[in-house]
Amino acid sequence: MKNLTAIVLFTSALLCNSCSFNGNSKSSRIDNDSKNNEIISSYSFSAINYNKSIDLLKGNRFVITENINRVNGDTTVKKYLGDFKKTGNVVTLIPKEVEIATHVVNFENIKESDIFSYSQSDSKINTRFYLIKWNNIEYMLSDQFNAIANYDEKNDFQRFAYFFNSGIEPNEGGYYFKRTNHANDSVKTPLDIKQIPQQWRTYFLTKPISANIINTEKKFKKSKFYEYACWRIKLDKGAKDGIKKGVSFSTKYEDFHIRVDSILPDVCFGSFRINDFDDEFIKIGTEMRTQWNSEML
Repeated sequence: MKNLTAIVLFTSALLCNSCSFNGNSKSSRIDNDSKNNEIISSYSFSAINYNKSIDLLKGNRFVITENINRVNGDTTVKKYLGDFKKTGNVVTLIPKEVEIATHVVNFENIKESDIFSYSQSDSKINTRFYLIKWNNIEYMLSDQFNAIANYDEKNDFQRFAYFFNSGIEPNEGGYYFKRTNHANDSVKTPLDIKQIPQQWRTYFLTKPISANIINTEKKFKKSKFYEYACWRIKLDKGAKDGIKKGVSFSTKYEDFHIRVDSILPDVCFGSFRINDFDDEFIKIGTEMRTQWNSEML
């Protein structure tokens, strides 16, 4: 029994030393590299239990830091280190290394860390970004589709267009990098669409669109646990009016809203799932708009 205990303690000591070695000697290379280079600019975004930032450093180096906080208290931090090139408003990242550090609270705060060559790592990032300025905000948007990062099968420009068309940006935003310059600057300027790559410009509405409901259909569906109502809405505006899939329409007081999922030249369709809803908000002829807080209509 004593021999078994000794073997277990010896093995545990080796594992702890290995983790300590990986966490200290390897991770310090990335930390020191970033600390020894002055930050030129920093962009970030955050969500519940998640935040991500990118620092562009002097010497054309970059560091992306991704923090994932799980409900059980565990934390995973991923860092990507490499070089970058800037041509006009296009920033191209050249990743070299990836560090993945895990802090496990359920096992006496064990920390594990290791560094991999980016080419050998399963963790990937978007590597082409465009710097887009609007008011006192500078966005760093990617036109690439990363299967891991782009969970909704949209790139940054498609997500950005949704918030732009709905009037949510620039006050709030989605999951894309941005930074605020001169926070107290009260001068407001329109977004210059020419900054957007040509192939994504059609996703941005030059002015809000107003449409009327011309048909409604209500169906009851059953899930595993309950029954719910699903509304199918038909509007009198379509592709010729500049509508794209994903554009959102709402009634005046946002009592009811849909996201367009099907388009014809003169009409479009969208669905909304809701329970205990008063039909008066979606009568035939009801006006819906892409945004109501604009004076552009």
